[in-house]
Amino acid sequence: MTIYKNLLCCLSLLITTISFAQEIKFELFIKDNCNDSIKKVMYFNLRKDNTDFYPKNNEGVVILKDKGQYELSTIYSEDTKKYYFNDYTTVTDTITLPAIRSCLEPTSYPNFIGYGCCNTECNGNKTDYYANGNKLIEGYFEKGKPIGKLKKYYPNGTLKQIEKYNKKGKLVSSKKFKLKESK
Repeated sequence: MTIYKNLLCCLSLLITTISFAQEIKFELFIKDNCNDSIKKVMYFNLRKDNTDFYPKNNEGVVILKDKGQYELSTIYSEDTKKYYFNDYTTVTDTITLPAIRSCLEPTSYPNFIGYGCCNTECNGNKTDYYANGNKLIEGYFEKGKPIGKLKKYYPNGTLKQIEKYNKKGKLVSSKKFKLKESK
């Protein structure tokens, strides 16, 4: 009888361990090249089949029960990033903050409306790049305001949007281009 109790106890422990191991833990970090820092992102979401998954308990970890394809969305990037999880494991990723950032007073730093380049107003011809080396954004700025054409790109390097600004930095036209999926 004792052998059966021990066997049952071990089997129960094994099932419990396996059931807890059937999850994917996802953590996200952000690299800021402007101040050479890496920080854990506490607020972001992963989406699968129109369902959003967020970090719980302010620990910056999303727990996923199902394998498959998810899309990452953060306030730090206009673009989404796709992940395919095929194992129950812990996954971490690091995204890079752009050096040229849209500033919307008073929620941004520096506090003004326009574009900031590493926490100061953008001035002159500026270009920023994705971590893969492709252009992210390019344009000419005066006191943080874009002047003339401001071009934005998709991570694959194709043109995403052209905005035209007058000499005072006021938007006069904008044209968006659809991302052509690679085959």
